[in-house]
Amino acid sequence: MGNILSRKKKQKKKKTVRKNNADEIDKKEQTEEDKMPHNVHVQFGDGQTGTLTDIVRPQEITVEVNVERKPIVSDSMPSTSAVNTTQDEKDDKTTIKSTKHLKLMVAAIDFGTTFSGFAHCMRDNMTKIYCHDWHMTYGITNKAPTSVLFKPDMTFDSFGYEAEEHYHNPEDDEDLSKWYFFRNFKMILYEYKKQFNVETEIEDMVPGPQKAKMKAIDVFSAIIKYFKKLLLDKAQKSYINLSENDILWVITVPGIWDLKAKQFMRESAIQAGIPSDQLILALEPEAASLYCRKMPIFVEEKQDGDKTISQLPIGSKYIVLDQGGGTIDITVHEVMPEGNLKEIHQACGGVWGSNSINKEFHHFLCQVFGDDVMSTFQRNHPSDFFEIMNEFERKKISYTGERGRERMKFSYLVAYYKQVKEVDITETLKATQFKDTVQFDRDKASLKKELFKSFYDKPVAFIVDYLRDLLDKTSINTEDNPIKTILAVGGFSKSKVLIDKIKSSFPDLAIVVPADADLAVLKGAIIYAFEPESVTCRVSQYTYGVPNFTPYDARVHKDRRISRIGLQRKPMVDDSFDKHIEIGQILEIGQFQQEHEYYPTTEEHKSIVLDFYASEEKNPKFTDEENCYCLGMLHFDITRQARIFVKLNASGTELVAVARVDGENQEIQGYFSLI
Repeated sequence: MGNILSRKKKQKKKKTVRKNNADEIDKKEQTEEDKMPHNVHVQFGDGQTGTLTDIVRPQEITVEVNVERKPIVSDSMPSTSAVNTTQDEKDDKTTIKSTKHLKLMVAAIDFGTTFSGFAHCMRDNMTKIYCHDWHMTYGITNKAPTSVLFKPDMTFDSFGYEAEEHYHNPEDDEDLSKWYFFRNFKMILYEYKKQFNVETEIEDMVPGPQKAKMKAIDVFSAIIKYFKKLLLDKAQKSYINLSENDILWVITVPGIWDLKAKQFMRESAIQAGIPSDQLILALEPEAASLYCRKMPIFVEEKQDGDKTISQLPIGSKYIVLDQGGGTIDITVHEVMPEGNLKEIHQACGGVWGSNSINKEFHHFLCQVFGDDVMSTFQRNHPSDFFEIMNEFERKKISYTGERGRERMKFSYLVAYYKQVKEVDITETLKATQFKDTVQFDRDKASLKKELFKSFYDKPVAFIVDYLRDLLDKTSINTEDNPIKTILAVGGFSKSKVLIDKIKSSFPDLAIVVPADADLAVLKGAIIYAFEPESVTCRVSQYTYGVPNFTPYDARVHKDRRISRIGLQRKPMVDDSFDKHIEIGQILEIGQFQQEHEYYPTTEEHKSIVLDFYASEEKNPKFTDEENCYCLGMLHFDITRQARIFVKLNASGTELVAVARVDGENQEIQGYFSLI
């Protein structure tokens, strides 16, 4: 959204004081210096400021909503004495109304860790969802590997099967050593969420003494741009009068992602040429849930004794288990009237996707052949290494655990080992723990059932344990209305080993896996775009707030840094966490939270910028705590110097913020930008 701001941590910040009736600050004695906003950056009329550079009005952060406010009778607003105080509803009626778009087409992109794809649907025939076909050596699939190849000048070359084929099987006279090849890179948005920003670079997979890097946002946006081109080329041939302006784009994001990662995907799409007002984000578990909500998955007995298959009835609670390549995304939904959904537990999960099994297999190779051999083999013979891992990928998807042995071709690895170590791998194997579970015959290996199945043990155990902990929560799994169903979607849900383990671990629950489990998110995103009102309630994944000064209290702030504020030199503590929304808080769709007061500091300014923080704790005290980190900045364009009232709405898939200048009824739309 617009230019991204960079700011050094050590720089002196503009400060804010959050108005608090409990503070022992005599308001009559306060000077303008006393009312300085904390982490509210002010842009002056000439565009100069001590802490902020290159401020450009960011793009709007939401497209499917209208912000409305009922007229306020009095210009004087009651102050908020504490963060957890409930504000009088009569004084705060700001809501967001979901509005159905009027676009002729919806196009959805499911950007996965391992596989990605896109689909489209026309408004005049919403029952027909068309997934793009990807051609490979063995046939056609609806998703392609999330692999991308760039030329030496960092321009896009190819994606998916085509990129892998070009990179691993180049022409005889073609040197790709200065090209850029990326695969399985989406995980950086989750694994490095605290350090991640728009300047973050990712390493490519091309072997060499030094890893080449590209900006992550350039890699993501190039793929989205390629998807966009493919769709437009096809759509404009099939629908003659269709223009780019007739399309609403939906990009799916994991439910466990924070606002920073979601904002990154939005900015990547905008860089790819998708207008902000034609773009929405859909949470993957919700999309899958919407797609499956009308599936016949519930078995009930009729009065005459016959059994019939029906949909989940109103009031039913079920777990959505979105099992992808990188992460496992878990949430809990309740069926509401008219087929709507209510989230009753915040999105949770972890990095236990199907790629965890690949890591276990790679660890096995290192144990057998040695870390040094595998490292040089992967660097000097990347195509052979890729062939081994690709074969394992195919075996992994179809593995049932019924055969006594699994046979794999180890390509050039066996010969390479003998060349480097001057000994046959069969001799080395005798001295390892795998002497009874692995057999080699030239370049082929035979793995016993118990060994192959062990690659699944850790990720499957993590998933089962996490589900068990979730089901033990009496706040959602109540005696009078217990959870009876687990809806398993995503590519990893095709694993018989995983599903069988879940079924045996929870015999009293119905485990439902749709036939097209790997496409449930993609198709559900189309449905969400047409029916955004289907989700009525969400649960906050984090505690959100901004930093502010608070009066020094020796009993609480013994080891904190003290600042002297104003002519009275009042002792204040920096970086207190001013909480707006609490983790686990139920967020009704469209409802804003209570207002918080802040004071800008200088005259002739154009905008206010608030640092915005997230925490995994319910009541963080300071913004520098271990589980607290800065997500980005909130921008507000204001007209004059005065205190402002800020309120947030985190009930949607993205953050919405509004501010009101003291004495004015008109509310200002806020904008969120990455740091």
